[in-house]
Amino acid sequence: LNTIYEKEVPNHKNAYFIPIWDLLTNKEGNYTDYLPDEKGRLRLARTSDGIHLQYFGGRLVVKRVVEEMGKIMKLELK
Repeated sequence: LNTIYEKEVPNHKNAYFIPIWDLLTNKEGNYTDYLPDEKGRLRLARTSDGIHLQYFGGRLVVKRVVEEMGKIMKLELK
């Protein structure tokens, strides 16, 4: 689905594709439920359905989205 979304976004005004797949994968680029935090401890990033995010995974995504929005909107993050 990400390929479709990324391809379609340029067809819509003020739409942006912010890739997050790399945030939620292991070092080999494969799906994983657990990801290392800033101290290297493995933390549960996804719920048991494999789709929705736990708090930790959600924080990773929010950080990426805010960073990208800052670039797009030329905001200075404090």
